[in-house]
Amino acid sequence: IYRDGAYLKSVVSTSTSDAGLTASIQYCYLVSAYDAAGNASVVSSPSCATTSAQTIIISGNTLTFTKVEKYFVKNSVTLTPPTDFLVLHNRAEFDLTFSPWPPPQIATQFDMTNRFILSIIKNGNATWAMDVQSVTLDGTTLKVYYSASKTADNLSWIGAFPLNILMDNVGYSKVQFFENGNLTKEL
Repeated sequence: IYRDGAYLKSVVSTSTSDAGLTASIQYCYLVSAYDAAGNASVVSSPSCATTSAQTIIISGNTLTFTKVEKYFVKNSVTLTPPTDFLVLHNRAEFDLTFSPWPPPQIATQFDMTNRFILSIIKNGNATWAMDVQSVTLDGTTLKVYYSASKTADNLSWIGAFPLNILMDNVGYSKVQFFENGNLTKEL
């Protein structure tokens, strides 16, 4: 697979995704297949797409989501550094884990009726910047692609930095989390 004329990666499946892209930029992809003897096919015609601010999808079923912002992890929650992954099925579960930042009216207001939250919590003695790149449903596997980068390290205090993703209920049997394009967790 080639992105904008440069080699991107090889895959053995008929679909793939691309993570870490910049919003509102057009990317064009080319595909060349190889047989067992190493013979290459003719390179495909380009398939181009412009990324949006919220979702970056090359193939698969795109799901809509909302980032739930301005909440912090309660001190009573036990975390395991460096990252925790949660699936919260109702508002009571969410409220046991998170509180709105003061003043509470700046926190995202949301309803969890027929919805759930996927939560990624970076924790330890570093600060993090995270954002959702895409969420797809591949068969019964929910795939969450997100970017994460340290903004400060070796701090004298311990912090927790959540990325909360509010989703409509979909039929899934497992969730895979991909940080910066790499599979990091499967629930």
